[in-house]
Amino acid sequence: MIWYLNEGKDDDVVVFTMVKLSRNIQGYSFPNRMDQSDSEALLQQVKGVYDQDDELKNRFHFRRINDISETDRKILVERQLISPEIINSGLSAGILLDKNETSVVMINEEDHIRIQSIFCGLETEAAWESCVSADRLLARHLPYMYDKELGFLSGYLTTVGTGLQITVVMHLPGMVMTGNVDNITTACEKLNVSLKSVYEFGKKLPGNLYVLTNKITSGETEENLITGIRNVAKQIADQERALRMLLLQQNTLKMEDRVYRALGTFLNARIMSYEESLVLMNDIRLGVYTGMIRNFGIRTMNELLTSIKPAGLQQFKEKPLISVERDIARAEMIRDKMDKYFRKDG
Repeated sequence: MIWYLNEGKDDDVVVFTMVKLSRNIQGYSFPNRMDQSDSEALLQQVKGVYDQDDELKNRFHFRRINDISETDRKILVERQLISPEIINSGLSAGILLDKNETSVVMINEEDHIRIQSIFCGLETEAAWESCVSADRLLARHLPYMYDKELGFLSGYLTTVGTGLQITVVMHLPGMVMTGNVDNITTACEKLNVSLKSVYEFGKKLPGNLYVLTNKITSGETEENLITGIRNVAKQIADQERALRMLLLQQNTLKMEDRVYRALGTFLNARIMSYEESLVLMNDIRLGVYTGMIRNFGIRTMNELLTSIKPAGLQQFKEKPLISVERDIARAEMIRDKMDKYFRKDG
């Protein structure tokens, strides 16, 4: 089942965990130097492997990127299942999408092969195992570029070595509201991990969302990298919970007012921008975490988080939308979702 409809460890702080493995195939230039004919040849090679391997066919669906509608491609991006880079590469590209929509193999993205798994909550091991199992299936047929000293090769220094990238997206209102987030960010740098605000299309998003990532991909085993970032995320989650409770204890009425004002807007607004919805979700999530809101849980918030973006709204209304129409549709979608939990029959 897709990540935002599931639950996971520490999902009161961790929105999702994503693990990526980058691989490249011998005999081809890296994608940043590849021409169209070579990208088509590589795509056909991977498609041939898929067609002949029953385990791959049982787990994944193969799709060429150009055969997916523009709206559906954007929805896959908004759900964190594929990257914008594979859409905009200009190469022949494709995906193997897990039938449970938890894993995807991107072909001719920034590397020839990029295996990606995403799980709700702090599920580093589950995401890692999902990636590794797909990697093993592909490695039976595809000759990866590998150097005994450097490890797996890539056109980007940031993925040479293990090719492993770990991303943990966290909701940290307690740290932000108490002024502790900068101290945590500095401490993370000393541990070879990075904690930064979430950005979309070069713009910092509101809503106190932060992304924790590994800064190195070589010089450590995959297991050590996974364990290291999981332990850091656990420590951050523990501190975040303590700070939330401190805020609630210090000024209960102020926190309640903040949460219920946000909920009231969610229930009644007729026009809502994407940025405003993220600000309100920040407060409503806080209400869910602290027990002020019991009508719904984290899954509802995660589902809305992925649905209120442009392509999701276009799918909701079943037609193209301009900016103001998206803001109206976003408010309508949120009201519809909230009505399910707050409707009073009779």
